[in-house]
Amino acid sequence: MVVRWTGAENRIGLARPWRRERLAGLAYTDTVRGATGQAHVVATNLAMVAAVGKMIPELSPPDGSWLLDRVGDRAPSGDWSSPYAVVLPGAGGAHKVLAASTIAEVARGLAADGLEVVVGWGPGEESRATAVVEAAGKGVYMAPPTDLGELAALLGGAALVLGGDTGPVHLAASFGAPTLAVFLASDWRRNGPLGNRTAVVSGAADAPASPSGTARTRPRREVSSAEILESARGLLAR
Repeated sequence: MVVRWTGAENRIGLARPWRRERLAGLAYTDTVRGATGQAHVVATNLAMVAAVGKMIPELSPPDGSWLLDRVGDRAPSGDWSSPYAVVLPGAGGAHKVLAASTIAEVARGLAADGLEVVVGWGPGEESRATAVVEAAGKGVYMAPPTDLGELAALLGGAALVLGGDTGPVHLAASFGAPTLAVFLASDWRRNGPLGNRTAVVSGAADAPASPSGTARTRPRREVSSAEILESARGLLAR
């Protein structure tokens, strides 16, 4: 309700069903229809630009190079060397998280291909990251704790970034790092990373074609470490 408390004359938000939070509509003076069909969520957010009288820009990959310019020298140090891959075992919801054993198998395969592998982690994910490192073995390293700037620098210098439906994956894609996202229970067409150096492996069912305020769907099949490795190698070969 903070939006309403601002006292702004015009308070614009998404209409239902594009809006996830139904009660948020009580604070709006106007609503905007999002993108139709199975569109990316960014396309829906860009539709709001028209509500303030601006021309809607084309959907294009985000450019995070400005952030790397600021923090590129803050990459955390460790026992690994370049070229390295960053594996992200965590996500914002349990339904988005791959089994630690699967991630470890992928990390082991990447190490066998000649990449050093760094397992990145955030708050509440340290024990999971440790389990991946211990199971993966030689050539796989635990990243130290990082703030956002240090994480950005780590991702920006990677030869490959691999993770689930999680924010750091999109951050890596914005840097132009080869980025592979694994979707287990959310629709990659709505939430997938954008960019020419991205790839997706999806085990999730497709969401309905009708607009929605969420990308969450249901698991359709298991995703194997072999499938992820094949996609990662294909991405690296581009």
